[in-house]
Amino acid sequence: MFDTEISSEHNLVDDSTWRRIMSDVEAGKYDSSGAAPPCSSFAACREWDDDGPPPLRGEFEPDIFGFKTNTAEDKEACRIGTCLALRTFEVCKWMYEHDCPFWVETPRRRDGKPSVFKLPQAIDSAKMQGVFIWAFMQCMLEAITMKPTEFLALFFVCSDLPQTCVHPKR
Repeated sequence: MFDTEISSEHNLVDDSTWRRIMSDVEAGKYDSSGAAPPCSSFAACREWDDDGPPPLRGEFEPDIFGFKTNTAEDKEACRIGTCLALRTFEVCKWMYEHDCPFWVETPRRRDGKPSVFKLPQAIDSAKMQGVFIWAFMQCMLEAITMKPTEFLALFFVCSDLPQTCVHPKR
């Protein structure tokens, strides 16, 4: 597990850290991978018409990589989010080419909104034979909110994950 909350040495944006990890991946030190790249700069809840934070990205290229009009701070947030997502799909591609299972988790895609899974590299990953996207509701797994979520996966069975809410409103 790599998490900057645990150690600053886990910074996956750092090129030397990333080269070390990819070297380990390519050496076969991992036989599967799982990732949940940060989605805050992709968040569908960012709206122009409310009091919350504005959207930082468009739905598709070129704006999926970040609006040119973003502030310097928001451009940096997009750079980091994009970097981590692209590195995730770099690992997925290697795992796929070596018949190793992988999964990637992110909030469910919504029409008209950006998503990690709308990046061109994610779209390419979803087209690989045997890879699928499975949508499910985390509330059915005891989450406090619905939290619609998707997995992009190879060799993981997700069919037991609930796709709809069937419980009373909480």
